[in-house]
Amino acid sequence: MTTRAVSSGVALLTALVSIPALAGGHRPGYDRLVAEFGDRVPDGRRIEVAQVEPPSPLIGDDEDASRRSHIPGRHRPEFRGVTFLNVADNALDDSSHATTTGRALYGRGTSVAPGVNRVHLYTANEFLRGLGRPSGLGPARVWNHSWIGGLPEQDGRVLRALDSAVVRRGWVVTCGIANNPRKRNPPLLASAFNVLAVGRSDGNHSTRLSAVDGPYEATVHRPHLVASASKTSEAAPRVGSVATLLLDALVADPVPGRRPDDDARIVRAALMAGADRRLKRAEGAPSGPPERLDVNTPNGLNAQFGAGELNVYESGRIVLTGAAEPVPERDATWQSVESSGYWHARRVGQVGGTGLASRLALTPPRAGTLTVALIWDWSPARRNHPSDLSLAVFTGESEPRLIQRVDGHADTGEHLQIAIADGERIDVVVGAARPHDARTPFAVAWRVSD
Repeated sequence: MTTRAVSSGVALLTALVSIPALAGGHRPGYDRLVAEFGDRVPDGRRIEVAQVEPPSPLIGDDEDASRRSHIPGRHRPEFRGVTFLNVADNALDDSSHATTTGRALYGRGTSVAPGVNRVHLYTANEFLRGLGRPSGLGPARVWNHSWIGGLPEQDGRVLRALDSAVVRRGWVVTCGIANNPRKRNPPLLASAFNVLAVGRSDGNHSTRLSAVDGPYEATVHRPHLVASASKTSEAAPRVGSVATLLLDALVADPVPGRRPDDDARIVRAALMAGADRRLKRAEGAPSGPPERLDVNTPNGLNAQFGAGELNVYESGRIVLTGAAEPVPERDATWQSVESSGYWHARRVGQVGGTGLASRLALTPPRAGTLTVALIWDWSPARRNHPSDLSLAVFTGESEPRLIQRVDGHADTGEHLQIAIADGERIDVVVGAARPHDARTPFAVAWRVSD
């Protein structure tokens, strides 16, 4: 994979405007999270992050690759205390695009992960080259990609390498999608299964993927969720910043047997379960395309906005509330739980059930809207296609009654929302279509809101 081939296929999302302090609705939710959980709210200091930028200008093999303008303004006060890695001595500094992305991802006073102190910087070219080598990339756990592009005849190989790396190394990957609602997204990187593809709260983004090969089909829908921003290359690091906060909380509270890839799935599930479908429009935001709030994909996501708008409070509350204990048998004592939480397992049936189903029994403490997100990964080295899992909610004790079931077959997540009554007994069931599908690690996150 040559530098020139990569450069010709990578497209810059757009140049960005500056980000005001904790813009996009972060501040009220973040303050509420701190007020409720106090010192338990982390600042990202245990997590190394990576910022992947498009080379600007695009550079070929015969030019000086060390002087690409992809470096944020390292001496700005928002980046005080940050060590930037992979920076050549003679690298150009203060790319406005990289600076704006960095402020949203790890900036002091401009992100929700101001404790991040190690940031790995890459161009898209460098990332793609490193992805092809087992030890070609650094130890970052959260990777933000504010670029889009494609490599004809190589897209499938790149996507498989990325999906494999996410599972193997426990990455959380956020990536922007195209800002044009009339065009298809290029394959890189939104077509990957194990990423969080991020759109804009105003809906001015593409919702269609490009067909690649194998399971990377054009029928899969993106985005996974949206964030308030003027461009998707702003929105992606906003989600990445909250992902860093959530991952830091999990790392600070290790559980025996929980692996890095489990943590990453929990973070993705919590971000999607915490997202708000009652979208809030920023003052002066441009009018987007007609909203498709009632059009859902086979996996239960909204066709235009995915799981909804990023909500730092609700996603943070899910993770900080902690793991719920599944009830082994259907007729066991019902569990009284908090109004949010998560659970995870290394296979379907391992906890809370047997065979091809896992069951979490809940008695939410109040009436409201129950939101549930199920996330699993695809490991290309193990199977030709993602596992086929389903998500269902039942009510009733002696004779369970199905309320809703989501069973999309072409992606790696399910999402549902239902209204529940006060004290209503609920079963959340994760099902596997076939025995080999049951050997799939998964995470479930849920919350009850007004």
